[in-house]
Amino acid sequence: MPILALKAVLFTILLYALLWRPAAPKHELYELVPRRYHDIIDRLHRRLQSTLYAIYVLQAATAFGTFLVAWVVFAVLGYESAFALAVVAGIFQFVPVIGPSVVVLAMATAQVVAGDVVGAVLVTVFGLVLVGFLPDAVIRPRLARYTTGMPASLYFVGFTGGVLSLGIVGFIAGPVIVALLVEVLNLVTDDGASTWNRHAQVSSLPVASGRSCASHSVRLPS
Repeated sequence: MPILALKAVLFTILLYALLWRPAAPKHELYELVPRRYHDIIDRLHRRLQSTLYAIYVLQAATAFGTFLVAWVVFAVLGYESAFALAVVAGIFQFVPVIGPSVVVLAMATAQVVAGDVVGAVLVTVFGLVLVGFLPDAVIRPRLARYTTGMPASLYFVGFTGGVLSLGIVGFIAGPVIVALLVEVLNLVTDDGASTWNRHAQVSSLPVASGRSCASHSVRLPS
């Protein structure tokens, strides 16, 4: 409990500091980094900004898709409050690791307590597959290509690896780390290509012969 309280205090301080002076981290970083590397900082900043925005948009779109699928599934299974349950499932889509599966399992438990074992099996099977798995397996990878600018495989590696290694923080930190690594590789590749082009241009310059050099030499008066 004290650790959670300390984390909450630090998060509140950081949040208010960013709201008070949002451009301060960028200015401080510019002072630490030499001026010739400011363009690299700008590219990494743009990549970070676009990736965070894409994660939030992607998560909202996945939650909305979860809501629609859950509404249809729960209505077909005969639940009177299918709309409300679908809203709860869509909200739980924002919770990493847990997701809407906890809603499905709670519904199955309620069915077992009520004595409807068949209903519990049906909501467990169709709910976990269509509500808990399908949006993350279909909607998220397809939209990740357009929102994050990364291939779906890279986003999946970042999302899954981040959640498994860092927990809830990895939900955002995983894709961000992968996106920054991709940007760094692009920077290295672009810099290497430009360096190679400069060497190629220098090597392709015509070398003056000794005769031509002698003809252009300046004669000093005796």
